[in-house]
Amino acid sequence: MLTIFTAIGNLSLEKIDSGKRIPFVRVDPQDCYAVCPHELILWSGLAFRIMTKNELQEYYDLATARQELPGKPDFDYILRRLLVRGIVVEGTGRTAIDALYRLYNGLIN
Repeated sequence: MLTIFTAIGNLSLEKIDSGKRIPFVRVDPQDCYAVCPHELILWSGLAFRIMTKNELQEYYDLATARQELPGKPDFDYILRRLLVRGIVVEGTGRTAIDALYRLYNGLIN
């Protein structure tokens, strides 16, 4: 089985009460999620791209190694958080075409 992933939503920086700017991903007017730096790395790696889990993990490992961020949350944990929020979507199938079809079908339903 092959599973592929892509990001959905729009990225914006919004000021909070303290004046600090925080990245948010907005899927629709009701769903807006603040993202931490590790989540932002993973989400932005999938923006306008479709990747397998292995490709995404390689991207995440390389990108987090370049940044000097405190700690390094587990890749699977970050990916699950983004999937649960619905700002990353997945499609699974026996072939790449099946997986792509299920990915796109999930976006329109």
